[in-house]
Amino acid sequence: MKSFIAISLCLLFVASGAAAQEFNVAVVEAADGGEGGGQATVDQLNDDSFFDFSATLVDPTQVDSADEVANYDVIIIGGSGFGSDPLWTVDMANALKSFVEAGGGLLVAGWGHWNAYTSGMANREAAAILDTVVPGDFDNSYSFTFDTTSSGTNIELTDLGHPITEGLPDIVTYGLGCCLEYNSHPLQAGDVSLGIPSTPSAGPGHAVIYRENIGAGTGRTVYLGAVHLGSVMVNPSMQPMLRGGLGDQLLEQAVAWAGSNVAVEADSDGDGLIDYDDYCPDTTLPESVPTVRLNPNHWALMDDDGEFDTLVRGKGKGPNRSYSIEDTHGCSCEQIIEAQGLGNGLSMYGCSIDVMDDWVGLVNP
Repeated sequence: MKSFIAISLCLLFVASGAAAQEFNVAVVEAADGGEGGGQATVDQLNDDSFFDFSATLVDPTQVDSADEVANYDVIIIGGSGFGSDPLWTVDMANALKSFVEAGGGLLVAGWGHWNAYTSGMANREAAAILDTVVPGDFDNSYSFTFDTTSSGTNIELTDLGHPITEGLPDIVTYGLGCCLEYNSHPLQAGDVSLGIPSTPSAGPGHAVIYRENIGAGTGRTVYLGAVHLGSVMVNPSMQPMLRGGLGDQLLEQAVAWAGSNVAVEADSDGDGLIDYDDYCPDTTLPESVPTVRLNPNHWALMDDDGEFDTLVRGKGKGPNRSYSIEDTHGCSCEQIIEAQGLGNGLSMYGCSIDVMDDWVGLVNP
């Protein structure tokens, strides 16, 4: 795993029995094997740090029917940027378009525009179909930037309040060299830009774009100009920043957001927190802790208002603390105790301030 915090959370949630949403992802690479970017992206997603992905490498003929695309929550397309790119077909494009319109998620990685525009008439015909659901002017020419100076090839995030970009800094760096693709054309209806190339070489444009509520099934699509499907043999120095760190986080959050379109507003356990933000499914309000009594400076969900309760004795002013179900990402005291393997004493009397502070700090890094 690529993140200590992610490892800790994963272990805690397994211990608590919490099951994060799994995303089945298809990564489309060339029928002749591509140049390694597709397999590297599959490996990257399966070595997930922030979400639970099950990624599979496919070629265009394996996602060109309704039955085939129905096996996935998100499908990723793009290009190597060089000689062995997928031969997109009209059947594939129609299947992906219908998939998105029925509620599926689609992510176009860097060199997707290049592949659509420069790799032959078959790809151009497919791109014209996909243009109705893909962010940016997909059926048009591409732009890219590279930087061999100290500043590197970067995406400057312009909105950090969206699930795709939350928790990231203003700049996501991919290293020196080639390349970052971006869309240098006007946004289409419904498109929202979250990031731009920090060193554009062909004028202004957009490197992170999303579109949602596509079709009757509220489908979602994302354009991410980072060249995750690009050839691993060209500029290998960029690979660590594509596959780890901030580049990995941005990719994972984009894929997860694209695949969360159905459940994102649901609150399956009725605890007041949507499933997308809920780290502990099956929360019960009020909870069964404490089993004996609630002690002063200890906390538990004693009713259904989503606020943790404590006990103040006599004329005491209380512990000068407050915690909510949002602070704990949907986890009750009993779930926190189970997740961290804490003792029965807490179950009898509620979670102490130290336990609550440690948990809130862990799930809100």
